[in-house]
Amino acid sequence: MNPNEPNWNILPLQEGVVMWYHILNTLEELKDPNYFNKSNLFSKSLSFKIASQPFSAEYKRFNTNTGVITELRPTLEAFVHFTYEYTKGYLVVCDLQGIEHNDEFLLTDPSIHCINPLRFGRTNFGKEGIK
Repeated sequence: MNPNEPNWNILPLQEGVVMWYHILNTLEELKDPNYFNKSNLFSKSLSFKIASQPFSAEYKRFNTNTGVITELRPTLEAFVHFTYEYTKGYLVVCDLQGIEHNDEFLLTDPSIHCINPLRFGRTNFGKEGIK
């Protein structure tokens, strides 16, 4: 057994539901607040296990939702900039954190700043977060 990997055999099985929206095709769909209503929401029941220490690599915060770069990784900063450019300044994905392993990143719970401050939850700082 790898000491950096959880012992999945002893972790209890949990039951839950995963919910998602299909990937949008256009920027106009993203801007439409009606897209994110229940009729477009998909869900599926599933079983899962939770490991309190699931990552074998060190967990890092690469940048914050206030724009501070804590661990400079050009690929991730390019991704943040790409989200801004691709959406023509409508939103930016930030607060990137997770692990880096073999030139790949596994990221968890990013924040999205959006011109519409009512979207994407309490970590959306609106126009202030984007600038």
